Amino acid sequence: MTIHCNNHEEACAAFLAKLTALGKTLLAETGEDPQEAERLMFEGYQGAYEDERDFIRQCLETAVVIPPKLQVHFDDKVYARQLLDEGYLTVELEGRVHVFKQKEKTRTAFIAEYGAELAEAVLEHAGNDLSEAWRLMAENYQGAYNDKTDYAVEVFDELACMPDNLHGYIDYERFADHLLRCGDYFTLEAGGQTHVFKY
Repeated sequence: MTIHCNNHEEACAAFLAKLTALGKTLLAETGEDPQEAERLMFEGYQGAYEDERDFIRQCLETAVVIPPKLQVHFDDKVYARQLLDEGYLTVELEGRVHVFKQKEKTRTAFIAEYGAELAEAVLEHAGNDLSEAWRLMAENYQGAYNDKTDYAVEVFDELACMPDNLHGYIDYERFADHLLRCGDYFTLEAGGQTHVFKY
């Protein structure tokens, strides 16, 4: 099931229409992101378990062999927390814990997701803090543009309502300088494009 919709509201509605209460809960957990919710549901779903430790026990059974004499010393609570923190999302619903495998948050995954040039530029801006780099792309990235003026034209058109024949009188380059200097923005150059971020 792939959802194709023209806007965010339609995408959310389409996702919810095809799913049960689990889908609705998952959509809320992903910050109302229907694409990520859909990916998690149909690519990352690991199953329903009695609790998180039940999921961990099954992981251990298939991935790790611990000699019986050492099992008494193994802290499955610590292992569970570390494993779940490394890329799993859990959703509690109707007495069951549903587990989803999230995208890997490694440096390699970041570069694969956004391309080498942009990824390296963002990482450098973030002081090589990988978590901050992921956050910037998820929460602050506005898009790639030919230059800062190209972005300013888009913003101006969203804010102003005027006849098309008057646009030629607007100094978009000056507006771009003012917007990016006075607003909560920063730009990065990568791949021959200007990438805009807004705090």
